[in-house]
Amino acid sequence: MINASGTTSAATALWGVSSYVDLMGAKKILYNGRFGNQGSRIAFYSNNGAAAFLSAYPQIDIVITNQEITVPDGALYARFSCYDPQSNNFYLLLKDENGDIIRYKM
Repeated sequence: MINASGTTSAATALWGVSSYVDLMGAKKILYNGRFGNQGSRIAFYSNNGAAAFLSAYPQIDIVITNQEITVPDGALYARFSCYDPQSNNFYLLLKDENGDIIRYKM
């Protein structure tokens, strides 16, 4: 989940931009639920800094709902921007090249 404080596991109102999130080798990002309004974006980076920007999704203003997004080649990090304080019912899954869900390991 993402809110003004960054990434969290709590279902809270969504408003803000996440820090650079390690994609852990993901090839796809699966959205379940409604993610924001026209100001919502995923920006992909080859490193964890603004100068490493590769591309952003979506390219036009839309509400992101229940979509699978292909991670661009070379993207290692992403930042998620969301501007919809009424929407807190969504989650993101990272998938590998086989379509399996990537699980965080400590």
